[in-house]
Amino acid sequence: MNLISRILRNFILLTVLLLILTSLSANWLHERGSPSDWLNDCLLFLEAQRKADQLERETEITLNRTCVKAKVAETLAKGEMKLIDAATVFRCLHEDPRSWHDLNRPLPDSKDAEAWCREVIEWAERCTQPNRSPSESEGLRQRLETELRGLRKRPHSVPLSE
Repeated sequence: MNLISRILRNFILLTVLLLILTSLSANWLHERGSPSDWLNDCLLFLEAQRKADQLERETEITLNRTCVKAKVAETLAKGEMKLIDAATVFRCLHEDPRSWHDLNRPLPDSKDAEAWCREVIEWAERCTQPNRSPSESEGLRQRLETELRGLRKRPHSVPLSE
């Protein structure tokens, strides 16, 4: 009997505690400085940090891609590289369509070698323009356009190396 009375008493105490807890307002969970608010702030901070890290990685990749394109354009302008090889490098740099950031021109199709050659010609002209006279820039464009015409005369289309 003693055991049953203790169990009954504990049961009643537990019931009263549960009733008290359920009657309390849960507003304290959402107040500033509450543990749940602190956890939410931590999660927001971690998400912001993750986004900042991702943006930093993407910026570094874009900067590296731009440097490679400038070096290729300069090498092409010096005559140390062929137009089709430069177009292949440019295409490889943009295998992922999300890497293309030029809002004024659409990303050339991966098989459109002529469009990639034209992209390279534009880059070569822009990158070397500050170091050249207008006549030298025009000479560079004419040389590259002549090379492109020669590529178009091939039996099939302008091929891009793999």
